[in-house]
Amino acid sequence: MPGPLVKPLSIALAGVSGYGEFYLSYLLKGAPSLLHLAAVVDPRIEHSFFLKPLTEKGVKLYTDSDAFFKEGRADLLIIAAPIHFHAPYVVSALKRGMHVLCEKPLCATVQEAREMLGAQTTTPGLKAAVGYQWSFSSAIQALKADIINGVFGKPLRLKTFAAWPRTMAYYTRNSWAGALKDAAGRWVFDGPVNNALAHYLHNMFYIIGKTADSSAVPRTVEAELYRAYNIQSYDTAALRCFTEDSVEILMLCSHAVENSKGPICEYVFEKGVVRFDDHILRAAFSDGTTKSYGCPEMQPYRKVEWAAEAILFDQPMPCGIAAAMSQTLCINGMHQSVRESVVFPTDMVHVSQSGKSEQRWVAGLSETLETCFNENTLPSEKGVPWAKKGKSVDLSDSAYIF
Repeated sequence: MPGPLVKPLSIALAGVSGYGEFYLSYLLKGAPSLLHLAAVVDPRIEHSFFLKPLTEKGVKLYTDSDAFFKEGRADLLIIAAPIHFHAPYVVSALKRGMHVLCEKPLCATVQEAREMLGAQTTTPGLKAAVGYQWSFSSAIQALKADIINGVFGKPLRLKTFAAWPRTMAYYTRNSWAGALKDAAGRWVFDGPVNNALAHYLHNMFYIIGKTADSSAVPRTVEAELYRAYNIQSYDTAALRCFTEDSVEILMLCSHAVENSKGPICEYVFEKGVVRFDDHILRAAFSDGTTKSYGCPEMQPYRKVEWAAEAILFDQPMPCGIAAAMSQTLCINGMHQSVRESVVFPTDMVHVSQSGKSEQRWVAGLSETLETCFNENTLPSEKGVPWAKKGKSVDLSDSAYIF
C-alpha cells in the first residue's frame, strides 16, 4: 500500500452477513490505516456480530440502501449483498461517482451484466472490480502472464472437480439460498457453480483471456443439473462448454456429498499441463521441466488492496465487469440447458447429522463426478442410470437468455 502522503480512501460496505463478515474483519482489524470504513448498509445491521465495534468506531449505519445513495458518500463501495442486489448496487454507486468492488459472482443475468457494463462505460473515470480473489493473486497473475506470452502454447481443455458438502443449515441461512428466483421474482440462480464454486468456473475463462484484464468467452454450453436437497435450484452440476476459440471447459461439482474433496483443477495446453491440487498451482511442461506458481489462496484480501491502489494511482484492474461476464453468460446458458434440475433417486440419498443440521449425500456421487473429471465426460455420457442430458445452448445471441 502507498505511504502516508496519500489521501485516505473512504469505504462503504453493503451487506454485513455471510461474506460481508470477511470484509468487516479486515477493515476493522487488519486493513492499512489508509482504508477508512465510513459507512455500512444492511437492513439487518442490528443483528450483526460487528454492531458494537462499528458503533464504537463511529461508522455511519444505514438500514436502507436508498437512504445511503441519497445521503451517504464513499470513495469505494464494497458490495457483499446477495447476488440479486449486485447489479442495482453497482449501477447506483457508479452513477453517484463511487468506485466499486463487487463480490462474486458479478450478477444473476446477462442483461444485468450489460447494464452494469453500460454504467461503467458512461463513468470512465471510475474503477469497477469483481471480487474473484484468485484473479488478484500473485499465483494466477504469474500463470496468466505466462499463458499470454505463449509459454504454454494454445489452451486445449480446462476442467475442475469439487465435492464440497453442505447441510440444511446452509440452505436455510437466508431466504435465497438454493433459489432460482427470490420472493419478489428476481433471478438469483444460486447454486454451487454460481456461488461457493463460482471462482473455479470464472478462473478457467479468466486465465485464457487474451489480455491481462479479459476472459475467454463461452460460445456453447451443455449442462446436467441435479438435487438431493429440497430446493428450487440444484446442488450438483456437470457442464461442458466451448469458448469462441473452441477451448473445452468442464466443471463437475456437488454439495450433496458425504466428504469434502477438491477443488482439483487441470488445465491442458499444447506445451504443458497446469494442475491445482493440495492448494498449489504446478505446471509440467512437455520438455520435462516444471514450475510452481504457489498458492492462489494465500492473499484473500489482495482484491481490496488492489482496488485501493487502482483508485489511488489510476492503475488497471485485473478483474472487472467485462472479465467477470463470461461466468454469468455460462450460468445463464446452463439454466437454459436444464430448466429444472433432476431429483436424485430416493434410494441413493442418505441423511445424517452434521453438528446440529441435517446433511444429505448421494451414494457414489463424488466418485462418479471424479471419474467423469478424469475421463473428460458428463454423467449421461457414462451411462449413469440417474443421469439426464441437457440440451446444447448456443450463446452467440445471448440478448434474450433471461
